[in-house]
Amino acid sequence: MSITWELCHYISFCATIVGSIFVFAGIVGTHVSSNRIKIKEKTVQAQKDVTHTAELSRIEEENEQKRKELESKLAQKDTEYQVDSAKKDERIAVLNKQIEDAKTTLSHRPPDIIKTDSGYTVKLTFQPSNINPIGMVGFGAKIISSSDTKILKFWPLPPSSTGKDSMKISDDGKTVKLGYSLLGGGWPQVELQLSGSAQVVISGSHELQPAIINVE
Repeated sequence: MSITWELCHYISFCATIVGSIFVFAGIVGTHVSSNRIKIKEKTVQAQKDVTHTAELSRIEEENEQKRKELESKLAQKDTEYQVDSAKKDERIAVLNKQIEDAKTTLSHRPPDIIKTDSGYTVKLTFQPSNINPIGMVGFGAKIISSSDTKILKFWPLPPSSTGKDSMKISDDGKTVKLGYSLLGGGWPQVELQLSGSAQVVISGSHELQPAIINVE
């Protein structure tokens, strides 16, 4: 009777130990499983971080490449603009030279002064700077010396085309203006008739510089 009770007590004790072992094993297994889940989650997160970092690096590289391409295109455009600007300036310079070469200017030739019964006749010749047609020309004469001499006539030599208002002499006879059309490509020539000797300033169109002539 006593042996049976002790055996039962021993068996109960062993069952308690075994149960405790199973409970402990369950707790340890649960903890290990939980740690494994956490490790797996951290691994997955680390992989995501690595992937995200790689994606950011790829985006930065693409942006850097685009920036370099844009800078290269801007530099090329700037170079093209400078080349175009230089070509434009060159074309403008060429056109200006062509315009300057095409423009006709006049200069004085030595006058022919002839004494006449009524006073003096002065033949004035003007040399063009090129052979381009001159067309309309204008000249003026003004007596600057203190004398009684007056301008009698100021008229072009042929070939020329004039009108009734081509010549205008002032009331005091001291100044005259002449405008006419030169026909063909010759040199403009005009005759100035004075009633006596005088100093006369001759001026004209086509950048003709004023010149003083002593008529005597």
